[in-house]
Amino acid sequence: MSIVLTQTATRVRTSQAPNYGDGVEASMGLNAKGEVLMAQGSAPLQEMVRLGNSWYGKGVVTTATLNQTLPTTTAASTLWNGEAAGGKSYVVQGIGWLTDVSGAAANILTIWAEPSIAALAAAPATAEAGVIRPLRFGKGTYGGAAIISQAVTVTDNGWLPLMTMNTAALTANKGMGGYIELNGLFVIPPGYYLALASCGTAATAEVGYYYVWHEVQLALA
Repeated sequence: MSIVLTQTATRVRTSQAPNYGDGVEASMGLNAKGEVLMAQGSAPLQEMVRLGNSWYGKGVVTTATLNQTLPTTTAASTLWNGEAAGGKSYVVQGIGWLTDVSGAAANILTIWAEPSIAALAAAPATAEAGVIRPLRFGKGTYGGAAIISQAVTVTDNGWLPLMTMNTAALTANKGMGGYIELNGLFVIPPGYYLALASCGTAATAEVGYYYVWHEVQLALA
């Protein structure tokens, strides 16, 4: 039996950061208490977006009138992964919503999400062209397999409330919206979808939805 002992050499730094040249091998930095010095040098999503597989998309045909009941078997909007088996998964970075028809009154609005538990062989019948654009400028036209649909019949697998907000008693609140950062909370494998719905007290209001996602090849368990 052989035993290999390896010691990692480090450099103790105080107030000055080194200025290493390109390709130089260097040691990790420690402070005087022996703590490893680490700092993120770029924006959190910079590298993921740089790779060119990050997108945002929304439906354009219609929006959904708020229901005054909890969602069950109808999704206002879905994002479906149309990749073939073994293809890329969609890692959902966030979802957003926009009131494009005013409720003309005070409103309590809740946004709900539901991941599918069974794959679909084809896009929902209410699929539309949608608008899908890259997060990395200059990437060009979307050529992937994502499909955004409206008013989709779904299985009630259990809806998750993502956020609730109150609006003032305005005579017009068109244009109110928001963005919910999910940071990969939902991963959509090929054939599956993420469903969205909303409910509120102002039944005449209508809400549209959009998605932000990364298309990534994952080893799924």
